[in-house]
Amino acid sequence: MRLSEIIMEAKDDSQIILSTAKSTADGMIRYAFKNPARIKHKSKIDLGTLEKFNNMLSTNKDSALKLLASTKLEIGDVEDDKEAVCYPAKDTDAEFQKKYNVPGYIYPAEIIVNFSQFEEMINDPNPEGLMDYYKNEISKILAHEIRHALDSCRSGGKERHNYNKVPKDPNKPYLTLPTEINAHFQEILHDISNDMEHYFIQNKKPMDVKSAEHMSLEYLEDSKLGQELDKDSTEYRRLYIRLLKEIQHIIEVQSKNSPH
Repeated sequence: MRLSEIIMEAKDDSQIILSTAKSTADGMIRYAFKNPARIKHKSKIDLGTLEKFNNMLSTNKDSALKLLASTKLEIGDVEDDKEAVCYPAKDTDAEFQKKYNVPGYIYPAEIIVNFSQFEEMINDPNPEGLMDYYKNEISKILAHEIRHALDSCRSGGKERHNYNKVPKDPNKPYLTLPTEINAHFQEILHDISNDMEHYFIQNKKPMDVKSAEHMSLEYLEDSKLGQELDKDSTEYRRLYIRLLKEIQHIIEVQSKNSPH
């Protein structure tokens, strides 16, 4: 199976990634407010692994999700002042391989979120008023990086080798790499999911399918992927179909929880 197929077949993981991103964002923000001096002084903060924020990962039957649970999480300096970075850890030791019943080289990832993402909130004299905004920003960043981490687990780290290859087409941006398409798709889905959740809370019912489809298309068109990919391309159509499947899933889940 080609690398792009390994990565793109992971679409069913999207909701797990979103829930993990949200719970992890909550935990990171709570830690930042309890330890503002470490943020201000830029002291590297080791927060353990993703399992700490979503223990369902390690009990999942999917071996890749079990590996995702071991992803290291830090608040620290990130090169080029990026919001965050995700990269595979070094070769795993025998103890790790035995715990997860996996042979050879495994690539649990490490996610580092930049100190800068927490500085504004801890310096805010009234952060409660913007807490939803802060949580949304951090969880969106994490959704992108957790997707990278899971793609790394699924492909045995092979997806990271794409970054070391010189594109055959010099006009083809890095956003066309399968792992970047997946990560940016996850960001789009993050925003759509939030909007659909807010609608459900306010109206006590799911958003209707046509409205959700229209909203999803707008998000896709306005995204970085929408700007880079040819709208007549197979890849673009494939992404839109993925979005439609995701919003249908959200509507089905919300319908079961609707009081109507």
